[in-house]
Amino acid sequence: MSLIALSIILLSQEPQTVTTVERLELTRAQSEAASLILQAGRVAGRCAAHLPAETVVAFDAAMLQMRGDPMVGPGLAVQDVLFFDSYGRGKIEAGQNERARCEGEIVDARLLIEGRRADVDSLGSGFGVSGPASSRPWERLGQAAVDAGEAPRHRTPLAPRGAAPEPVTVQIPPQWAQPPRVPLPRQAREAGVSGWASIECIVTVSGRARDCRLMAESSPGLGFGEAALGAENAYRFRPSTINGQPVESRGAFRIRFRP
Repeated sequence: MSLIALSIILLSQEPQTVTTVERLELTRAQSEAASLILQAGRVAGRCAAHLPAETVVAFDAAMLQMRGDPMVGPGLAVQDVLFFDSYGRGKIEAGQNERARCEGEIVDARLLIEGRRADVDSLGSGFGVSGPASSRPWERLGQAAVDAGEAPRHRTPLAPRGAAPEPVTVQIPPQWAQPPRVPLPRQAREAGVSGWASIECIVTVSGRARDCRLMAESSPGLGFGEAALGAENAYRFRPSTINGQPVESRGAFRIRFRP
């Protein structure tokens, strides 16, 4: 068995559905399959401007899920985590990528995964993960080329087969221990308006929040951001862990307000 060096975030929203890691060994084929998923996600992120709008909406929604929004559904399969984590990194790198180059890279990324379907499907068991089935987000990419039976034009080199195994680091980000219950701000209550605020906090190993800061809010002026920051001492989290050990870390969270 060989190991692949990855930093993986495994998410779940409810204690009874927490994704668990029992072993962290991958075959070389699984390592290469994981690399192909990472590659596809990164290309999709860098070239998001050239993807169909509905695909970008779906991918961006999955990114909210990865950030631990308590109002978004359950956890993701490990294949999806790999794809969307890399997709987010790709979006940060996005520049003025030429459409033709993007289309070629997107098609190649999909075709390379298509040629390794069995290895991709086996990744969940390879990570020893019990969790939901993959939604196969990469199947939104390059379907016409798959239907036409095309072959990849370029093959991105993977890790050499003789490469020494490296340890896997599994980091689970901080998550809500219980959904936040923050009263609707007076201004919003009087206006009959619902809304949200996104904050970033340091979560201690004891699950408390500190040094929170406002990242964004809906309807500025109605007090959503102020209310979210004001409730800092009431928030309770499950702290981040690295290989099972609690660590202090920073996390992003969204608080929703309803009348």
